[in-house]
Amino acid sequence: MTDPDLLSAAEAAELLGCSKRTIHRRIMRGELPAARQMPGETGAFLLRRTDVERARQYQLGRDRRYTLAV
Repeated sequence: MTDPDLLSAAEAAELLGCSKRTIHRRIMRGELPAARQMPGETGAFLLRRTDVERARQYQLGRDRRYTLAV
């Protein structure tokens, strides 16, 4: 990918520790904003690195709170 600020769904999935399908579901539910969708009926989503990192920090914080509550 030429723009280092954009990630593919596969790269975002790797950073978030989930599947590419989960990334697509989160985009469709509006939980994770897609910066761009490539042309075509099944065009790939591109995500801003900052949005993925923000989601990762939220996920880490949520997991930590859950662990402390147990």
